[in-house]
Amino acid sequence: MKNKIDVFGLTYEKLVKNLLENNFQKFRAQQIFKWLYEKNTFDFNLMTDIAIPERIHLNEIFDISLNDRVEIFNSKKDSSSKFLFKFKDESAESVLMPERDRTTVCLSSQTGCFLKCSFCATGKKSGRNLSSGEIIRQFVYMARESKERITNVVFMGMGEPMLNMENVLEAVNILNCDKGIRIGARKITISTAGIIPGIDALTEFPLQVKLAVSLNSAIQAKREILMPIAKTYDLISLKKAIRKYQDAKNKRITFEYILIPEFNDFSEDVNAIFDYVKGIDCKINIIPYNPIDSQFRAPSKKEINSFFERLSPLKDAVTIRESRGRDINGACGQLAGKHK
Repeated sequence: MKNKIDVFGLTYEKLVKNLLENNFQKFRAQQIFKWLYEKNTFDFNLMTDIAIPERIHLNEIFDISLNDRVEIFNSKKDSSSKFLFKFKDESAESVLMPERDRTTVCLSSQTGCFLKCSFCATGKKSGRNLSSGEIIRQFVYMARESKERITNVVFMGMGEPMLNMENVLEAVNILNCDKGIRIGARKITISTAGIIPGIDALTEFPLQVKLAVSLNSAIQAKREILMPIAKTYDLISLKKAIRKYQDAKNKRITFEYILIPEFNDFSEDVNAIFDYVKGIDCKINIIPYNPIDSQFRAPSKKEINSFFERLSPLKDAVTIRESRGRDINGACGQLAGKHK
C-alpha cells in the first residue's frame, strides 16, 4: 500500500491538482480546507457535505489525522505555552504566545540546527528539515488549543528557516491562503542567522513577508564567535543582501540582538551598531540572553537598560523584547526538542 498524501503539506492549488488526478471534483478542495482550517475537523468521516463513498475514497488517498503525540508545557509566569511535537523520528518545539492585542505562534522549521550558534540550545543537535506538512501541523494543533484566533506567525523556533526555504515558503503559502488559514503575509516573519541565498529567495518571493536578521554583533570577529555561519556570510555581504531585499520590498526589517553582558555590550559594540544600520530602515530588538550553559550569563535589568539608553540616538527604532516562557525553557535560544 502506497503512503497517503499529507494534506497539511499541500497548498490549495496542489490539493486541487491531486483531487482532479483522483477523479474528484475541483470544489472538494474548498470544502476540505474549510473543514480543516475553519472547523478544526480532522476526520473525513465527519465531513458531512461530502458523499459517503467519496469520504471513503479520500481516506484511502489522503492523511488529515492530527498528530496527538504532543506534550504541552504552560508557563506559570506568563500566558505562553510550549508544545513538544513528536514526529516519526525526531521532535520539535513551538511556542504559543497570547497577548492583549494579538496571539503569536513561534514555529520550528527544523528539529535541530546545523549552525551551532554558541548562545542557542537548538544547535546542540543537528536534526533534520521539517516538511511543509509538519510545519503546518504545528500551527493547526496550536490553533486548536488557543483560546483566541492566531494573528501572527514567526519562524523563530528550532532551526534555521532559510536552510529549509522550500518547505518554509510552501508553509507560508498555506498559512496565507484566503481559502484556508488566512494569515496576512505582513503578519508572518521569517528570521535568519544571515543566510544570504535565503534572503535573496525571500526578496524574489511574491508575498510581503517580513524579514528578521539575528545580528548579535556588528563586529565581524565577535559575530563569528557567536555564529560560526558569519564566516561564510560576512557582515558586508549580509548588508548588501538586506539592502537588496529592502529596495525590492520597501519594508522595514528587524535586527535581533541577543544581549550578552561583558561580551557584546561595550561601547565599541554600540558604535558598530550605529555604523552598520546606516542606510537601513530597521528596528532593533534587544533580547536579553537566556542561559543554556555556563559560557555566558544573563544580563541584569540595569545592564539591559544601560544598553538600551546607549542606543537611544536611534529613537523609536530600539525595543527591549520581553522573554516569554523562560520557566518552561520556551524563550529565545532555549528550544531543544527534549522529551520529559
